[in-house]
Amino acid sequence: MEPMVSLAYLESLADSTTPVKKPQRYSYPAWYPAAYRIGFDPGKGEYTIALLELQRYD
Repeated sequence: MEPMVSLAYLESLADSTTPVKKPQRYSYPAWYPAAYRIGFDPGKGEYTIALLELQRYD
């Protein structure tokens, strides 16, 4: 999984959590995210892009 985010979206300082669509079947066993988060911490001046709610599928 690799969230794609435009520079314009990051510069808007938006804060959002988006669900990841789950396929009917995964190709191989692994941990997969159920959502991802994009945010900005003004105190630190840092962006965060994170995969969330990892679940194991065998």
